[in-house]
Amino acid sequence: MARDVRTGRPLLKNQQVDSITQLRSLGLVLAKRWSLDPNGVPIGAGYDKAKHFAVVEHSVSCVADLALVLDGTSSDPFSCVIRGRPGPGCDIRRTARLGVLFENVPRRWSMHDFDAVACPDWLNWRAEPAAAADFLRLLLPPQFHEATCWWSFTGSQGFKPGLRMRLAFWHDVAISGADLKLWLCEREPIPGKPRKSWPQICPVDGSIYSHVQPIYVAKPVLAAGVVDPVPQRTGILRGPLDAVQTPVPITARFTASIERTGHARTTPTDRTYEGSGYAYHRSRIGDDADGFHLPLRAALAAWIAMHGAETDPTPVIDDLSSVAWVVCPADPVRRAEVEERIAALPRVAEWIRDRQRETERRLGSVGAACHASHPLPTRTLAEAQHELGAAARTAFLRTRSFFAVHRDTESADGSDRHKVGACGRGAAALFDGPARVAICAGVGIGKTEAVIREIVSLIGDRPNVKGGPIPGRCGGVKPGQWRPAA
Repeated sequence: MARDVRTGRPLLKNQQVDSITQLRSLGLVLAKRWSLDPNGVPIGAGYDKAKHFAVVEHSVSCVADLALVLDGTSSDPFSCVIRGRPGPGCDIRRTARLGVLFENVPRRWSMHDFDAVACPDWLNWRAEPAAAADFLRLLLPPQFHEATCWWSFTGSQGFKPGLRMRLAFWHDVAISGADLKLWLCEREPIPGKPRKSWPQICPVDGSIYSHVQPIYVAKPVLAAGVVDPVPQRTGILRGPLDAVQTPVPITARFTASIERTGHARTTPTDRTYEGSGYAYHRSRIGDDADGFHLPLRAALAAWIAMHGAETDPTPVIDDLSSVAWVVCPADPVRRAEVEERIAALPRVAEWIRDRQRETERRLGSVGAACHASHPLPTRTLAEAQHELGAAARTAFLRTRSFFAVHRDTESADGSDRHKVGACGRGAAALFDGPARVAICAGVGIGKTEAVIREIVSLIGDRPNVKGGPIPGRCGGVKPGQWRPAA
């Protein structure tokens, strides 16, 4: 019978239960180790290559359970966790870490490994580790931004540059490791560049989404004389939601075709939960539970997301500053901290605006609505349809007249290879009688010139084609819009 890991009581039938698998080595260290060289400089040693493990499976039903298990595991230098679940052939007393011995099952939880992410100058990760976790949480998709998570600095944090953390979340539905990789590790194509140079959607290590890949959560082992540069190794970053609202199904952004997905996603994911906007975060400024940094940053981000990256944030910075001063405590030390936070707001705003620009660029690059690159005359729907129809008819008439003039022309050697479209007399047959090819297209395509070129190409190069789909070259015209004339 499954039991609550905190109370030991049996779980209710309606509780969503999952598990997390802990592997404990048989004496080898699964944590980073740091010692001092003769010059007093810290030097690190990697994880031991353990081959056999004892297996412990912990039941979890919420993010609090997950945090409790991970906190316990992080205190054991001989332990790590994996996504896989012990299978029928797994001996939990002594087993190898092989894929065939563990089941690759979807999980209600996920962990994300950030390594050497550049830390902005306004963020003091030692004094405010939760703010560092929040900074990294923003680098994940929007569904993660308001979800409570467990955070942990890795064993290299403070010894090596950059932010090095792991974040663990609970999800509203089970999600597979393959879907996590698709969601977070897909690469955005850059024309002319090799795939390995394409930027990844999120700066996370996708290897830990494999079901038997070790996730090393243990705190570092420090030799005598080595001072831990991290005051607090683990903690919980709380948010309005206890679970990530996982989009189902997970779909590719850049590798999925419009035909397969049915439509292109052109707007950010809607958030329907209460209290996620500017007013909500503004109201949290100065709360005992939230302090000043997180609400100020969240309110600023919400405002910029609503108004766009190119909108001047000066008014909202002034508004947030005034609110912060109103609720600022009288203690001189705390007032100095608040003053520092307010002074950093312009830099924080610039960082958020850079992220927002990237988001807007990405949303506008794949499947988004296109805009004309030059001014076009304004037309009503009926006028635009009439203009397009007239242009197509004019193109047909001109091309037909051209072929009528050249239909009997031959070269000096008696061949007709020089004739337009290299199609000879067969093309002229298209014009013996009524037109047999026409186009029906909607308004707003912006490809009139390309459509006309396609019509000419059809007549000149494809004498046997009398209608049907014409792939490519016609831009926004869909295959189903081509049809034979009546």
